Amino acid sequence: QCLAYQAAKTITATSIAIITSLVPLLTMLLSVLLLREAPTVGMLCGGVLSFGGLVYLISSGNPATLFTGGGHVGDLLMLIAVLAYALYGVLLRRWHVGLPSWQSTYFQAIAALSFMLLFEFRLPLDTVLPNRASLPLIAYAGTLASVVVPYFWLQGVKYLGPNRCSMFMNLLPVATAVIAVGWFRERLHEYHFLGGGAALLGVLLAQMIRRPLVIGAPRDSQASEMR
Repeated sequence: QCLAYQAAKTITATSIAIITSLVPLLTMLLSVLLLREAPTVGMLCGGVLSFGGLVYLISSGNPATLFTGGGHVGDLLMLIAVLAYALYGVLLRRWHVGLPSWQSTYFQAIAALSFMLLFEFRLPLDTVLPNRASLPLIAYAGTLASVVVPYFWLQGVKYLGPNRCSMFMNLLPVATAVIAVGWFRERLHEYHFLGGGAALLGVLLAQMIRRPLVIGAPRDSQASEMR
C-alpha cells in the first residue's frame, strides 16, 4: 500500500488500476513456481479476458491512449507492489502458519505499525498529526481497509486458494464504477458495459472451469504407449 501511495505521485489512477489488475496472472504464475499447482484453463482464459476488459474499461474504450504517457518511476513501484501482494497470497497457502485469521491480522498490524514508525519519526510534526478532514478517512482505512478486508482475504485464501481469490481483484474497478454511478450519479457509457462485462465474465470463467491446463501431455503419453 505504501508503494501504491508513492506511485500515485508520478502516475495516474488509471495506470495504478491497470497494473493492479495484473495480480491474478502473477498469482497464477507464482503458484505454479512455488506451489507446483497446475493452472486451469479457466484461470488462464479468464485472467486474460478479465485483464483485457479492465484495460478497455479504465481507458474509456480507447486502450491506445494508455501508451502515450511514457514510463515513470511509479510504474516500477506499482509492479513491485502487485508482485508483493501476489506473493503474499501464495505464501499464505504455502506456509500454513496455523494462527486464527483474527490473530494473524492482529500480528500483521503490529508488524506494520513497527515498520511504519521508523518512517513516521522522520516527518515534520505538523504533517504527522491528523486534522478534522482526515479523521474519517483514517477511521475507514484503519478499520475496514486494514482489518476487516485482510481478515476476509485470509479466510478466502484458506477456503479457495490464492489463484481463485486473486481473480476477484479484477472486480475492484468494476465495483468502483458501479459505486460512482450510484453515489455520484455518473453517466454509464458503452465501455462500462463492454469492459466491465468482460472482467466479470473472466472471473466467472476462472471460478467455473477447473480443467487443468496441460501442454504437451497427450503427445507424450501417445509416444510412450507406442514405445
